[in-house]
Order: sequence, then structure tokens, then C-alpha cells
Amino acid sequence: MRRAIDQGAVVRPHGTRPWAGHGAGLALGLGLTAGLLAQGAVAELEPWSRRSTELAPGLIHHVLCSAAADGATRVVLALGPFSRQREADAWLARVEAAAGQGEIRVATSPEGYEIRVAGLAGGAEAQATQARLAAAGIETRWLEIGHDPTHPGGPFEVQVLEIDPARVEVVVARAVDAAIGVESTRSLARRHGALAAVNGGFYVVAGPTRGDSEGVLMIDGRLLSEPDRGRAGAGFFVDGGRVRAAFARLDARLEARLADGTVIALDGVNRARKPGEVIAFTPEFHRTTLTGPEGTEMLVSAGRVLRIRSGAGSSRIPTDGFVLSFAAGRRAPELAPGDPVELATELVSLDPDPQRLWPRVTDALGAGPLLLAGGRRVEAPEAEAISRVFGLARHPRTAVGARADGTLLAVIVDGRQPGHSVGMSLGELTDLFLDLGAVDAVNLDGGGSTTMVIRGEIVNQPSDRDGERENGDALLFYPRGTRPPPP
Repeated sequence: MRRAIDQGAVVRPHGTRPWAGHGAGLALGLGLTAGLLAQGAVAELEPWSRRSTELAPGLIHHVLCSAAADGATRVVLALGPFSRQREADAWLARVEAAAGQGEIRVATSPEGYEIRVAGLAGGAEAQATQARLAAAGIETRWLEIGHDPTHPGGPFEVQVLEIDPARVEVVVARAVDAAIGVESTRSLARRHGALAAVNGGFYVVAGPTRGDSEGVLMIDGRLLSEPDRGRAGAGFFVDGGRVRAAFARLDARLEARLADGTVIALDGVNRARKPGEVIAFTPEFHRTTLTGPEGTEMLVSAGRVLRIRSGAGSSRIPTDGFVLSFAAGRRAPELAPGDPVELATELVSLDPDPQRLWPRVTDALGAGPLLLAGGRRVEAPEAEAISRVFGLARHPRTAVGARADGTLLAVIVDGRQPGHSVGMSLGELTDLFLDLGAVDAVNLDGGGSTTMVIRGEIVNQPSDRDGERENGDALLFYPRGTRPPPP
């Protein structure tokens, strides 16, 4: 049996694309791979077209569109949908082991993930495959569909920002300028006066900490959220007047240091405290810690203990300090007001960092998984606690990467709109970055969050029925020297 290496794609060697055979891959002979896109030019090649516009010196906007896939009716065997990714992963493995024929694909719907056996030669092959699955205890539905969004032909619409690191500033911005709260990418871009922007990383979608980053977030050297389960991030710093980027799976070293040399290992920064944890809350989080009354909280101002509160919770966070919040069962050190306490945080790359880039990073965000590292496909989402079905299904995607010469690429792919763009699997997104000439890339938050803003207006088609979604953070881009003072 042939199995799809990414959702909707026929099994093929790496280096070939679902769009291959039309021009020169996605590059279409237009110079994408070498970064030689003609500024302001419009080139048309079927079934792909490209439109490029210079927004400012060093910042080019490219739009890549494919023609719609044919609407031929195809036989598909379907299972699901499954609302839980773990359950969908388990059924996916069972179908792969039992199907025997066809291509295994993953489709999405508002109800969850649907596993499909597609690419069947006809009714007889479909009946035989369905019987084989039934014998293995897998009951499937028989579908005859046209315009299948899992079909390799697409359509796709891709937006790319090509960024010269010597002429453009890159800024990580937080919604409502706090560690929690949500704001649309368009609002963030307008409020901060950015020429262009894309949405950022994963975030808490509901509850009192809505908008809190679920992954790494660093702004101006201050760590506002620690990495989540080793997931990847993109970091930025300025070196000799140029923006440099770093990409890696990440961890963090979080410590509170006392005057006698005692070091208290912390579990997190600016997020909901779980049982048995010690969390540091900084002024960027909120006015208070939003914690329950269980446990003990140590308020630190100007590097010294201000007050210790037990059995109260929701302590006010000093504007010139932080709060160490100890859950019930975690013993707080015996300190008195005036005793010194230092908060120390450091991002740690879990991948090789021979140039020691991460200790120099001042701004970072992330989601995961890592797509490319040093020009090689990573393809290990399980290392970042990311399900297979999430990677195999076509979703709207947002991602950022870099070429070997330092040119940055911010990419979004519209999805969940069969007549416009079906989205991409993580494998297809990786192919796209390779065709764009990238050597490093990381996936950011996608789905309904996927948004690109230029000159204060949305230039893609967000997939949510209600339009643009409010998110936790964003990447902003400015021609060098034009960034206004913070709002």
C-alpha cells in the first residue's frame, strides 16, 4: 500500500511537490529558490500565478496562487470525525495497518479529524478495501465526492513576506501589551504602526488567562512565557545593524536565587499555577497573580522581599519586581521582608547551537513543530508533543523561516476554503519553504489565527466564519528607522 507522507499528497520522494510538473516546482521558474523574485513584477504560469510588490526597500510581498483542482468524482472511504487528536492518531495507525490499498489522508471539519482512504482505482478496489478494513474491526463510510480538499491539486493561496535583515526591523508584540489578553493582528499592527505583520504563537483560548502564550515568548530580553514541552521557537536579535534569527526546539532555565546561594527551580513564568508548582509572575502578566488561596506568595520589589502572603492568593504584582507563587505542598523559603531575591531566566536550545545564537536572542515566539534545520527536513512532531493528524491534515498555516544568507521569510497559507485555498499539511509547508530557498523554518499558530496584515489591512482570507480572530501575539515588520515609539 502507498501511504501519503502528508495529507492530500500522493506518496513521493522528498524534493518533489504536489505542484511539481507545472513550471519548475512551486518556483515556476520565477527565481523563488534563489530569492530573485522581480520586484513589482507579475508573472503568470498555469496552474500557478505569482504577484510581487515591493512594500518598502527590503520588504517584498509575494502572492502565489494555484488553479482550482478538478472536480472529478472520486471514491473515498471515511472514518470519523474524531474530536480528540490522540484518538484520531490511534485510529490512523489502525487504518494504515489494515487498509492494504489506497492513500491514507486526513481531512478536517468543525467536528474534528476524519481519516480517509483515497486514491482507489474504482468501485471494486474500494469495496475490497472496505471489506478488509471491516475484517479488522474498522467500519468506514463510502463517499463519492468532487473537489476533494485532500486532493493533491489544491487549490492553494500563499502569501510571503521576503525580508532583508539589513533594511527591516522585526518586532515581537504582545496583545494589549500584557502577558494575558487577546487582540487581532490587524489591531496590533495598526496600534504599533507596523508596515506588515503576521500572527504569532499558540495561546490560551479561554478562561481567566485567555491570550497567555502556550510556548516561548520573549520581548526586549524579558521572558514572558517559557517553552512548552520542548516545542520550537524563532528568536531574533540585532547584530551589526542586521536582524539575525535563530530556530530551535527550546527549554528554559528558570530560577530564583537567594543571598545564601540557595537556588529555587521554577516551573513556569506568567501562567496558571498547577498543583505542586512554583510560578513567577512579572508585571507584564496582570495586576495580580489570579491564583487561588492555596499556597504561599512572596512579593519581591526592587530585588528584595516586600511581603509574604499565605492562604490568600491573587497577590498584587509589584511594578518593579515579581511574585513567587508556591502551590500548596511546596515549601516557601523562610525569608523576611528586606531579604534579597533574584529572578534569573534563560532560554536553552535543545538542538545544536554552534554559533551560540540563543544566548543573544532578545525577542522570541514559537509554537512548533520545527520544519527545517540547517537545510534538512526535521519531520519529528512527536518530539514536540504534536499529533500526527495535526501535521497530516491541511490547515491554514503561518510560519517563519530564513535562507542561508539571512533573508527572512514570513509565510501564510489560507485554508479550509475549498473554492479558494485548502491549506497545507506540515509536509507540504516544509516543501514550500524548501522551494523558497529556506534552510530553517518553524510552524507558528495557524487555523483561524492565520492572518497577514499590510498597511493596516488584512491581505489574506482568514478561515473563521466571523472573520479575523483575536490572538495572543504577532510578528511586526518595519523599514529600518521607521518604527514609532511604543504606544
